[in-house]
Amino acid sequence: MFSIWRLADFAGALRTHKKSIARRWTRDELKTHQQQRLASLVKHAVQNSPFYRDLYKNIRPDGSWSLTDLPPVNKSIMMENYDRFVTDRNLKLASLRTHLQEIRDDDLYGGQYRILTSSGSTGLRGIYAFNRREWRIAVATGLRTSYYAGFGSPRFPKRWRIATIGAGSPLHVTGRFYRCIDVGFHKLLRLTPTMPIEQMVAALNDFQPDFLPAYPSIASLLAIEQIEKRLEIHPLAVSTNAEVRTEEMEENIRQAWGIMPYDTYGMTESGFVLANDCSCHNGFHINEDFMIAESVDEENRPVPDGQSGAKLLVTNLYNYTQPLIRFEISDIVTFSQTPCPCGRAFKTISSVGGRADEIIYLDRFQGGQIPIHPHNLRSAVAEITEIKQYQIVQESDGLHLTISLRDRTLADAVRDKLKDKFSRKLTSLGAVCPALHVKFVENIERDELKMGKLRLIRSNLDHGGVRRTV
Repeated sequence: MFSIWRLADFAGALRTHKKSIARRWTRDELKTHQQQRLASLVKHAVQNSPFYRDLYKNIRPDGSWSLTDLPPVNKSIMMENYDRFVTDRNLKLASLRTHLQEIRDDDLYGGQYRILTSSGSTGLRGIYAFNRREWRIAVATGLRTSYYAGFGSPRFPKRWRIATIGAGSPLHVTGRFYRCIDVGFHKLLRLTPTMPIEQMVAALNDFQPDFLPAYPSIASLLAIEQIEKRLEIHPLAVSTNAEVRTEEMEENIRQAWGIMPYDTYGMTESGFVLANDCSCHNGFHINEDFMIAESVDEENRPVPDGQSGAKLLVTNLYNYTQPLIRFEISDIVTFSQTPCPCGRAFKTISSVGGRADEIIYLDRFQGGQIPIHPHNLRSAVAEITEIKQYQIVQESDGLHLTISLRDRTLADAVRDKLKDKFSRKLTSLGAVCPALHVKFVENIERDELKMGKLRLIRSNLDHGGVRRTV
């Protein structure tokens, strides 16, 4: 059962969504909208947040400043100053942490706030507050994802059947989103990535979804189940989110269902969805009517379109409760140099290379260390078709590869292939190939506390080779 206020929030999100997709702004009109919303947000932050009042003390109140004049903030700064950071003095970090421990469903804090946490994939968990108006906009960004995939409006009497595989906890944004929309407008099946694959297959065979949003690693596993005839579903669209989608994952999905999967770039900091893939599959359209995204270098200077930045700065234009203005996200992204053929005015992200902390550092032949982008490690695995799923973790004694195979009898051959491909790839990059420790498992375990996400590549060492304490 759901409450009347949850139904009201979904209805409000649906109205916001329909209004937003009806707009046909030019780039100039969109920039004007962003500037107006940014000025309003900054004014509110200075008036109501002691933290921003101090941070912006040298920013002229007459509005004669530009976005790049505003100093960036990050998650550590936000959490260290939380009670001064938010604009409602009734929001206290200690009380919010207690509330998070007690949440069981779509519970509100103080009758008006949804409190969410990030997955903590970078070692520090953030806490984010949205009032009901702000949450409706966040939900609208999620509805835009289904709209791009052809499921924008509820259908009656034969309702769309949506099977989602994402965070089960209401603390996390995907889990909270699907709780919020589960008010009878769709037939909804909520599964979690930590479920045994056999249970997922049985549930999906029984449900027969029209639309399947899932982590790419899970969608790829299900695609293999479909190819091998254990899963028999016929979704009209598949959408992936929350993890980097590799080329081999995409190919598995296309082979299984004969469709190109959509992709979604989301994060709690943006409310839910920062950017969406459209039917042209030409990159992610940034939801620029609700936020501003900047790809910058290490010194927070903008990088040209077509070049990868060192990190992303995100400004959420609608969250006045907890203003996130030029908020640092450790993602490596590239903005497209050309507009999407679909004609939408939104700038597109042509690639998301993964979080900067997924880059590992290895010894260089000439001395010192060399950074290895995760793409190089993924490509070393991609050609080995016997692999169903993998994870690579750097430890002080080398790289630990956890491998799930389609056929366990091929373990010895796959181990030899892995060692050969890693040696060739890393040597070609000028890096000394470390010891490779290969372990074969039936299924790779997922961390419920991190929303069941599977980080394909992770280093437990700092740049000096010392084990991290977080």
